[in-house]
Amino acid sequence: MLEVDEIRDVPIFEGLQTDHLQTIAADAELVELEAGQVLFENDNTGENFYIILRGEIQITSPDGSYEKSFAYADVMGEISFLNGARKNVTAKATESSRLLFLRAEDFHRIMNENTALGYIVYQNLTEQVFKRINEFDLPDIANFIWI
Repeated sequence: MLEVDEIRDVPIFEGLQTDHLQTIAADAELVELEAGQVLFENDNTGENFYIILRGEIQITSPDGSYEKSFAYADVMGEISFLNGARKNVTAKATESSRLLFLRAEDFHRIMNENTALGYIVYQNLTEQVFKRINEFDLPDIANFIWI
């Protein structure tokens, strides 16, 4: 079972009250992976997202030209979660890892039932997405986003 203290310091939940964190903890699932286990593969559906609570996950593009490691408090799958696109990387644990897993339907239900919680999380999630976009050297990405 997910404990509130495991997610209290996660940036995407920054600004939430304890009762909000309890709501999320009650609906989230935990995923435990050993080193080498695949979390998701390229072309999987994007109807959920993950937050790393312990360990490290590495993503790799299908052709191997892009690799990136994620660790504590990093959110994974948020972009495909928001736009419904299929995942375009494979994610694999590089060490024993523990992740929060939240399905889209549960996430949206929680957000609709508590608009204050929803507003804060969406605001934090938006900041996360922009940080992720800024990691890429794509000078025209901002123009593409706003079209």
